[in-house]
Formats: sequence, structure tokens, C-alpha cells
Amino acid sequence: MKKLTIVFGMVACIALAGSQVPFKGSLNGATVPPTTPGLERIEVSGKATELGKFDAVIETDLTQIVIIGFDPVAGLPIATLPGTIAFTAANGDEVNGEGDLTGLLNPVDGNFPSFTFDITITDGSGRFDGATGSFTGSGGQTTVPGEDNDLITATFKGTISSVGSK
Repeated sequence: MKKLTIVFGMVACIALAGSQVPFKGSLNGATVPPTTPGLERIEVSGKATELGKFDAVIETDLTQIVIIGFDPVAGLPIATLPGTIAFTAANGDEVNGEGDLTGLLNPVDGNFPSFTFDITITDGSGRFDGATGSFTGSGGQTTVPGEDNDLITATFKGTISSVGSK
């Protein structure tokens, strides 16, 4: 069962120490065939304010999916799933986060054709050392017929602590 989790994480900015600054971006990528049963890895790239161009890895434990309701219009269950994300800027600086993805779960292929996510920025490295903040977003997962990888797209916005803030 393929599953997507976008627990997104992070970005920082130059401003007064301790202040939060706007953070928004977009990403595209694909699931990676699992090497460990129940664990999913999604590799994405994109662009975000303060972070610039980035690569990121999203990881989730598919055994943690919880059905929380049913959408009668779509005819699909609504599920939630925890996960993590690690963004790496072009210069190697990192922003990390964790949170939950919630969306429509297709029980046939395990995909989330539409989803939202809430992420808390937990830390970072380089200019993002000690970063805090949060962001929300939305996206979708599309199955590619005949392929082992699903395509992922998402946009997000929130805030992150300014560069050098603790």
C-alpha cells in the first residue's frame, strides 16, 4: 500500500532575533520503492522563501494510519498519518519538521488523492540552527500506471524563526 506523507518542514529568514517571518513554498517529487516494510520515503524538490531551492525527504510509518471519518461525496475514508520532513538548501543548511497529514485515503492503492498537512519546525542546521515555526499546506498524490512511484505535489505557508534566532 503506497502512502504519502508530507510532513513539511521548514525555512528560515533574516530578521530580528526571535521573530517569526513568513514562510511559503511548493514542492514536487515521487515516492521511492520501500526498502523496509511499512515505511515510506518520498523524495521531493522545490522552492521556498528564505530557503531558496531545496531537496527534501519525507518519511512516514504506514502502520500509523488512522481512519478518522468518511467523506460521502468522494466515497472515501478520511485518514491521518504522522511523518517527518528534512529540507536541505542548496548550500547544505537544513530545516526539519514533523506533523500530520490528513486526507482522503484511496483503499485500492493506498494513495491520498487530496490531503492537507500541519507541520511543526523542530530544528535545523547551519543558518537554520535552532529554527522554530510551523506551516500548513495541501497537495495530492497521483498513481502513475505501470510505475512503482507515485507523484506528489504540494504547496505550503506559515512562519519560521529568523536566521540565528533561538
